[in-house]
Amino acid sequence: MKKVILSMALIATMITACKNNNEKEANTSEAKEVAATYSNSAEKFSVNNTESSLKWTAYKIGATHFGHVGIASGNMMVKEGKIESGEFTIDLSTLSAEDSEKEYNEKLSGHLKSPDFFDVEKHKNAIFTITSVNTIAADSAIVSGNLNIKDSTNNIEIPVKYTIENGKLKAASKFSIDRSKWGLTYQPAEKIKLKDKFIKDNIDFELNLTADKK
Repeated sequence: MKKVILSMALIATMITACKNNNEKEANTSEAKEVAATYSNSAEKFSVNNTESSLKWTAYKIGATHFGHVGIASGNMMVKEGKIESGEFTIDLSTLSAEDSEKEYNEKLSGHLKSPDFFDVEKHKNAIFTITSVNTIAADSAIVSGNLNIKDSTNNIEIPVKYTIENGKLKAASKFSIDRSKWGLTYQPAEKIKLKDKFIKDNIDFELNLTADKK
């Protein structure tokens, strides 16, 4: 009986430890209305998909997995050196795992693209659309935006640092989201399998976005 209790305590400790992550979870709420207009004097910057990147890191008991997913396209509107609005598309078909050997990476990438998680065959793209920008300093802001993944859309707030020089906008952000809020689980919430409990809910992201003035 003591062994059973000790085993259960160990599992509980491991699950609790698994909840720790490096990035703070983004404030998440229901999708918000997107402003349809922007200033006439705003300048348009088009996302450079070859110079932009999105790194992901996910956790489970005893392991950490990471990789990248491509930024397909997007536009940012800038007025007087400040981001005003914008949107970018993430191409989930490019999602790749990179933390292990090639064979395992391919297996994990395939699993993440399957209906168990992103269901890429039906939902190739994820889209982030800015709904508001709260400027903190000349080079930083809290950006709120609707993040659409599969059939779910939630609004998240993320910290962004950016520079605009020589016709090039560079923006960077580190944040975390709770995957379950977008239905990225093996089963609906009321039927989640035990094995899903051993995968951490939060996924960390490191975004580096480059856009060129048009």
